[in-house]
Amino acid sequence: MMEGVQTKIVPQPTVVQEVGGERTWEADTLNEWDNSWHETTPGANRAKRWARVDGLMMSFEDAEAL
Repeated sequence: MMEGVQTKIVPQPTVVQEVGGERTWEADTLNEWDNSWHETTPGANRAKRWARVDGLMMSFEDAEAL
């Protein structure tokens, strides 16, 4: 089963924050068509890349399976 983390965009245009939580992600580029993000939460694996789909942050593998 596919899992995702619900997110919202915060005032900084390239950052999203987990709804009701502490996790944050930053866009890898300012290009709005590049859907690659890295988690900026303290202690997170910054090397892992994420995709944001319909407000959910998920692995690229899960996003491609949609």
